[in-house]
This record gives sequence, structure tokens and C-alpha cells, in this order.
Amino acid sequence: MSQLRFTSFYLVDESLTPAIARGLYPCGYDIVYERDLDEFKDKILVGDEEIVQWLGDHGRQKTVWITADKDASKAHAKFILSKQNSVIWVFRPKTGLSNLHELILTSLIIEYVNDLFNNAVAALYLRASLLKGKKAKLEKLVSPLTERHLQWKRIPLPK
Repeated sequence: MSQLRFTSFYLVDESLTPAIARGLYPCGYDIVYERDLDEFKDKILVGDEEIVQWLGDHGRQKTVWITADKDASKAHAKFILSKQNSVIWVFRPKTGLSNLHELILTSLIIEYVNDLFNNAVAALYLRASLLKGKKAKLEKLVSPLTERHLQWKRIPLPK
């Protein structure tokens, strides 16, 4: 049974560093690392479907999956839509993204996206990138999640 949530709850999956959840939780964000949950702690592999289902059971559109797994949108788009989970995809360039840069990126966007999610009436799908000079780029999905080629529109971040 789904819980009614009024504030955003974030789940960082294991494609990203646990430092994101462990660093932002003490700052007042309701955020957890996937492997810190009792449900997933002892599993060898946690599937994307399990994460989406778990989030769907814990608050609908106020739950946010933070992942670097870009294939999750293609493989599980209909399931994500059915559970009304919001998602932030962390973009990794070909050169990679260090754990520190993952933490910097999420720290740069969290306050802004938290306001977006808390005021949203439907699930949101965002993509975050780290630019040179340690600046964040945030984009919102403007095409349906089920489309083959996703289209993104840049969201201006406050300075």
C-alpha cells in the first residue's frame, strides 16, 4: 500500500556513491542509500524493478530515484510511470565521474530539485550533469518517458 508523502524522499542506488545519501542526510534531506535499507542490505543484486516497486510503495510522486543507470529509462519506462516515481539521472561523461564529483553535483542541485519535487503534482524526470568549473546543468524531460529518443530542456539554476 502506498504512503501519502508531502515532502520528497530520495533513494540513491548503487550506481552512485553512498556518500551522496550519507552526506545530504545530516543536512536535513530525507535520503537513503539503497544498500542501507534493510530490504536490500543482504541481496547480492538489487534489480531496477525492485527499486521502482519499493519507491512506489513509499510515497508515489514524492519519491525520487537517483541513479546513473541511463538504461533504466528504456528498460523500465512503463513500470516507472505506473508507480509515479520521479527520477534524477546523473549523467556520466565518457571520461567518467569520480565519487567526489557525484557528490558535488548532487550538492549543487539538491536544494533546487527538492523545491521542484515538493511542489510537483506529478512525477518529474530530470537529468543532471557536471560542467567544467564545477557548475551543474539540470534538464527536464519534455518528451514522453516511453519514447525511443528522449528530449530534454534545460532548467536554469539560480546562481
